[in-house]
Amino acid sequence: MREYVQRLLERRFDVTALGDGEQALAEALENPPDLVLTDVMMPKMDGFQLLHALRQDPATAALPVILLSARAGEEAESEGMEAGADDYLIKPFTARELMARVGAHVSMYRLRCELTERERELRTRAEVAERHYRTIVESIMEGFVFIDRNWRIRYANERWASFAGMALSELIGSDLWSSFPGLDKSEFGYAYKNAMHTGHGEQIEQYYEPLGRWYHVSIFPSQDGISIFSLDVTEQHLQQERLMMTEKLAATGRLAATIAHEINNPLESVLNLIYLSRTSMTNADSIKQYLLTAEKEITRVSHIARHTLGFYRDTSMPAQIDLEALLKEVLIVYESRLHAAAIPVQVHCSANSTVKGLRGEMHQVFSNLISNSIDAMPEPGKISIAIRDSYRDGTKGIEITFRILEKEFQPRTCRACLSRSLPPSQMPEQA
Repeated sequence: MREYVQRLLERRFDVTALGDGEQALAEALENPPDLVLTDVMMPKMDGFQLLHALRQDPATAALPVILLSARAGEEAESEGMEAGADDYLIKPFTARELMARVGAHVSMYRLRCELTERERELRTRAEVAERHYRTIVESIMEGFVFIDRNWRIRYANERWASFAGMALSELIGSDLWSSFPGLDKSEFGYAYKNAMHTGHGEQIEQYYEPLGRWYHVSIFPSQDGISIFSLDVTEQHLQQERLMMTEKLAATGRLAATIAHEINNPLESVLNLIYLSRTSMTNADSIKQYLLTAEKEITRVSHIARHTLGFYRDTSMPAQIDLEALLKEVLIVYESRLHAAAIPVQVHCSANSTVKGLRGEMHQVFSNLISNSIDAMPEPGKISIAIRDSYRDGTKGIEITFRILEKEFQPRTCRACLSRSLPPSQMPEQA
């Protein structure tokens, strides 16, 4: 029988024929085949013992095994299948039946091995990719966290945990809103919910009061949740505030110098007029004219002083500002410089120029623009200032345009657009 079966199978397969169960087990362990075809009745080790030994060894546990037996009947076949055989072939059998069953089991085993190997390769690649991804996520400057659709923290890097001031083990698996009370009512919480709900990415930069820091946050939604990258930008905001303060101090210094110059000139004139009135031997009408001129100069000094005091009062509270009136007040301060430089100023207002904002800040903007315009004009020319209605992104506001018109140069233009209700945090700091 063994020689007969061997001749049949050698037509399609490489066959190793062995005389007993022990030899078959040793050969299978040393050189695992694609299939074991064994008779139930064998010397030294029968087919069931061989099957049991093969299934106990990890190297051969998945090998397909076909049992050959002269015992017919459903009970005998069930016994073989329950023992772990892949198939049970009853003698006598036809050559076609043998070849069909052996071929089918060998093909399935090879396919199973191929799929297992492919799965192992893909799993290895996925593990390598995950390790690479985790290395990247842990090395970036940003804090990273992934939130699932139930608002559970599924992954976070150490930097994000350090932002929160908590251990990473405490955060993983916890509810986001429970871990950070009040976050759901913050601008960040609203952005997270919106990204999760709409599937659109979000970017937000805000001050988070519970941690006392500024954060720039980018939110990327997916089918499984949202990925959040957070960058601590507190130091950049502090640097910007220091730079703005430095610029404000410098601008204030320039304005103070201008005001001092504007006040000094009429005071000198007043002193001269008082001296002439005191020492003059002319008639009373001439002395009266001297005093009227002195009164006019003192009134000018008083006017400048009032506007200067108004500039520094109530600068922390937004209020309604008439831009045209404020601009004229600033021009009064620079009247002498403009006159000395022979620079006329034209103001055109074709809009309701009232906006809500910080009066001191807008005073500073106009002062900087006028001072810079005077400094930027090497040759006599003129300054044209226009205030008109403007519409940007569906919002009605006011556009302010400064144009420096020089005789031998192309006009230079500076524009600023303001909403009619401008939050203090968005007020322009300088021009």
